Amino acid sequence: MLFLLIGRVDSGFLTIGIPSIKREGDMGRRYLMATLSSIIESTSAKDKTEIVVLVFLADVDAEYNAQVLDQIIERFSEYLDMGFMQVVQVSKDFYPQLKNLKRNFNDDVERVHWRAKQVMDFAFMFLYSRNISSFYLQIEDDVICARNFLPAVQSFITQQKSWAVLEFSELGFIGKLFKSDDLEKLARYMMTFYDEQPVDWLITYFRLSMAQKKVIMRKPTLFQHVGLKSSFDTSKDNHLKDRFFAGAEKKWEASNPPATIITQIRAFEKYTPDLAYGSLTGFFWASGVSANDSIYVIFEKDEDLDRVIIETGNDKHPRDVLENGWLEASSRVISMDTDAKTASCENLHRIADFHDARVEVENLGNVLAEKTRCLRIVVGQSQTSWVIFNQIAVYTKQ
Repeated sequence: MLFLLIGRVDSGFLTIGIPSIKREGDMGRRYLMATLSSIIESTSAKDKTEIVVLVFLADVDAEYNAQVLDQIIERFSEYLDMGFMQVVQVSKDFYPQLKNLKRNFNDDVERVHWRAKQVMDFAFMFLYSRNISSFYLQIEDDVICARNFLPAVQSFITQQKSWAVLEFSELGFIGKLFKSDDLEKLARYMMTFYDEQPVDWLITYFRLSMAQKKVIMRKPTLFQHVGLKSSFDTSKDNHLKDRFFAGAEKKWEASNPPATIITQIRAFEKYTPDLAYGSLTGFFWASGVSANDSIYVIFEKDEDLDRVIIETGNDKHPRDVLENGWLEASSRVISMDTDAKTASCENLHRIADFHDARVEVENLGNVLAEKTRCLRIVVGQSQTSWVIFNQIAVYTKQ
């Protein structure tokens, strides 16, 4: 049986489970505090009403757990009081036998004990969380989050038809999402095989047993591993990074009024055109462009524009830039077909060219005689390299 230290019982959309144990020196506490701060900074006030962050203090050292709890209360009392955070522990009496276990895969005794306890830790978290929210997402205590990750999670869920596990990180047990209705079943599955295999492997077999054959992962991913000190092997640092994480905040905090993004340029995987314009983390990754290819930004109403910035390429892929192109603007949309991914605008005016992989134009009130309903990015010449449209930032007059 779990006992609650701090919490609420209100139902929400998402529970985020974070198991935490001691690490070398004071790194365990430092990692956990940074992870909780990242979640807070990456969620809006509205998001916080839909989320419960569940911290599971899983270390066998009761004194250490008490110290961590005191620090959480000291730093995050506001979020505990509002029910955004909960902290739980479990009595050691509820754990099964963790000594003299089978040494599958010729692992040493310490690793077998560590991984078996980890499986049970997760099982207890699943059981406790089954009635808190509609969905449950687990991360580790040494990650950072993408900005506005909750709307991205919600959007990805709505795109799926049949699934048991959705993934928002490629690493281990970071960013794995379950339906809360399945948590009790998942917990019992874990408890049955806790001494057989590592938890990452058990999740794979659980997914397969739930008739989901393929991994369903959102890309770009939303959670990045940042810790170096392992919770088990202190002899070496852990440098694992998620290759698909693109969670840095947008460089420009632009107005970006409501608009529809239309293009026939092919996107690589889930790096869709709307990610370059919207507030969600990510970018549009075009798998090749040809001369006269276009990206339309069709505003819902006429907009009085002041400034536009479009940046291609990023730090990870500095060569994936638009080599030749320009930006056009129009006051009238002739046609728009979102299914066919086509659009047409009247009397388009060329207002700026791309230089050094980006375009920036200011004081548009002096350039455009009318309000703008349509922007068009035009590819000037074909290129074999891919193109990342990192951000389309549109500023309107205040």
